[in-house]
Amino acid sequence: MTECFNDKEDIFRYVNAIEDSDDKKGLNMETEKEKLYNLKDEVFDENNEFKYKIIISLVDFAYFAVRAVLNRYEGKEQHRYSAKNKYDIKRIGEHFSRNLEIDVEKDIYILPILHNISNRINDIDKLIEFIPKDKRTNYISYYCYIGECLGKILINDVIKTDKYKNYLQNIN
Repeated sequence: MTECFNDKEDIFRYVNAIEDSDDKKGLNMETEKEKLYNLKDEVFDENNEFKYKIIISLVDFAYFAVRAVLNRYEGKEQHRYSAKNKYDIKRIGEHFSRNLEIDVEKDIYILPILHNISNRINDIDKLIEFIPKDKRTNYISYYCYIGECLGKILINDVIKTDKYKNYLQNIN
């Protein structure tokens, strides 16, 4: 079992989508939902309300798992994690950009980002594919783009809520 460094009162949490990474291959949500119960308990409180305003998922499986817990599938997407669910850098970026446009009063941000392995990609042009084509000249890197996007969300949508105002006041 992985040691947990999360503080239950903290506004940031790190959670694995599933306990055993071998279970993700071919995960079928119609027959194996129990494998995501830990994730479901992290996303929802006892009143079935969202615990967080932002869920950042690392790449395609975590993004699929969060959407599966929320029962948010796209079009005719299979309810099974398979090669069809795997996204390349450009597609993950498209989902990230599209998910920036939500009504925070009614929904939460579900933002897929690249895993740390992206640091090892030799071709920097591959990382830039994450950024929408019409915005690529505005950023020097993928990291600048997601940093600005996340910063805007935190400042405009999350920090303004009373729960987090208290948290920030207690830090100072």
